[in-house]
Amino acid sequence: MLPHNRKMQGNVLRSFFGVAFLVWLEGSAANERLPVPPSVRPEGFYCHLHENHTLCRYQNQVSSTCGQIIERGMTQQERELVLMLHNERRAFIANGKELRGDPGPQPPAANMMELTYDEELEFEAQSWADQCIRNHECPQCRSLDRFKVGQNLFWFGHFSGSWEKSVKGWYDEVVDFNSSFVFPFYVIPGVLVGHFTQMTWSSSTKMGCGKLISQPENSNYGQQFFICNYGLAGNLIKSEMYKVGQPCSDCPRGTTCSLRYPGLCNGVPTEKLTVRTPVNVDLSWIPTRPPIVTLHKPNEGPKLDEVLELPPIIVEPPEVPDTPEECIYTCQDSGGCSVKFASIVFFSGSVLGSCFPPSFGGECSGTPEKCEECIGICNGKNGQELTVTLSKGNSSSQIVSNNISETKVPNQESAGSGDTCSYNCQSSGGCSVRINSKGFVSGSVLGSCFSPGFGGKCSGTPTRCQDCLGVCQELTPGEHVRPVSI
Repeated sequence: MLPHNRKMQGNVLRSFFGVAFLVWLEGSAANERLPVPPSVRPEGFYCHLHENHTLCRYQNQVSSTCGQIIERGMTQQERELVLMLHNERRAFIANGKELRGDPGPQPPAANMMELTYDEELEFEAQSWADQCIRNHECPQCRSLDRFKVGQNLFWFGHFSGSWEKSVKGWYDEVVDFNSSFVFPFYVIPGVLVGHFTQMTWSSSTKMGCGKLISQPENSNYGQQFFICNYGLAGNLIKSEMYKVGQPCSDCPRGTTCSLRYPGLCNGVPTEKLTVRTPVNVDLSWIPTRPPIVTLHKPNEGPKLDEVLELPPIIVEPPEVPDTPEECIYTCQDSGGCSVKFASIVFFSGSVLGSCFPPSFGGECSGTPEKCEECIGICNGKNGQELTVTLSKGNSSSQIVSNNISETKVPNQESAGSGDTCSYNCQSSGGCSVRINSKGFVSGSVLGSCFSPGFGGKCSGTPTRCQDCLGVCQELTPGEHVRPVSI
């Protein structure tokens, strides 16, 4: 998605991150979206590590710059997913199956550890994600007493990001990695491969991740932060990324070849793992190439004992069109009508409303906030569909009409026995409800509710359905179909 096409590199910046590690406490916070802070840490513990440590300054504090929080934290399913995505790629490298590189293929690894999930690293990564800063904190600001911590960060300037896209973007930097630089580890100035090399650093054994999705104020698009912290931290220049050799041929003492991810070493090493001391070799002969992002002076590479630090991957939102919003009015021959609000940007509230024919009172409900009641717009325009494009300030600037063919519109609502309500329950606490009917439905057909953390306000709920907030309190996240209320 990102690295292979160098033409994209002007729009998409890649970054590197470090590493950290801790023990995942089985069952703890398994059903929680937000991590539980490690209870074994005394008050002020992280402030003693560094006065600006992330867990000293920001525990459970979400920055006001984030705007409206849509989703925050990790589910157990996400934890398992991101761990699997990492270990699958580490095993792919360890077994010598990765043919890409500059040049490739990548050599097999004799001592690549299987990653396990870590609660403290998640708590740390989430605390940084909560600040909505499109950059890393200082390396010392995330180091723990057990080891130095590395970090990968992916920022999307819209709502189309995911863990799959983030991990793939980090790993796909392999296309630019020189396979001879596994040992001694080196990166040509300007070649951004730090995400990939941290993901496949053999002595990294633990990882934990955080996520935040929000809608900043005065922004047409939302944003998504995907952050993973790792331990041990890797990417130490002139150290060893991994030991080249047959998979599992040199696993640390106390570990064996993994059954779930063959080629990786599984278990708890009996001796503490460390990052290999950098070797004192001259790498100045290595040719350089023009940097994608100027991080070093020309022809000047990383120094001995230097840890590679690169900018985060940034995916900017597309340019906002001048008229991104429309109200679409459907005017029926019967005199009834409906209006749908269409927008390519985030919007809360009702998106679909309707009105009875004037002969049935002309009552309207569910009209979207930025649209007008369809009964007025459709006056004298029966049998047409009208598209009203909104300009800035929500005033109509253009009206396009199309004739529509009305096949069957009964004069009264038919409440068939098969009518149902579909409740879409979000893990963030918000929800929506839609009525499903083969007959004519008067009033709103789609409603939604804010999460309780944002007031729990509901709007547009269909007449024969219940507010989704109450229904979803007893249901798991996902879509659930229930009969309509009589």
